[in-house]
Amino acid sequence: MASPSIDVAAPLNLAPAKTEERLFFLGMSIALLVTVFAGFAPTFYLKPFSDRGHPPLSPLVQAHGLIFSSWIILLLVQTSLVTAGKTSLHRKLGMLGGLLAVLMVVFGTWAAVRMAALGRTPPGAPPPLIFMESVNVPEKP
Repeated sequence: MASPSIDVAAPLNLAPAKTEERLFFLGMSIALLVTVFAGFAPTFYLKPFSDRGHPPLSPLVQAHGLIFSSWIILLLVQTSLVTAGKTSLHRKLGMLGGLLAVLMVVFGTWAAVRMAALGRTPPGAPPPLIFMESVNVPEKP
């Protein structure tokens, strides 16, 4: 008796998601993009136009902002692709998402540590060491 073989390279044949579900996720990614832009417009996106007299952002903070913004844009692109039924391109772009995730961890940590060392935190945030304490690292005995 022969056992059935499974082609692991073949795409999964899952039932297509309802149009309403796809539109929901697309709408949520648009809402997230708008929220991120509105929240960071004064201190990042529109800073050159609205923040006269303050020092420019460091290259590290600019890279951090660019990488995190790319993540939000990729989310919008990915949900748009699924909504349009272009899941093969969505899967290919998933590799870029993995790379961006690694870069976000590296640059997010680097920027937080560097800004704390300089004694600076985002506007309205707690002092640097309290900001950095959000990660509970056990103390050595």
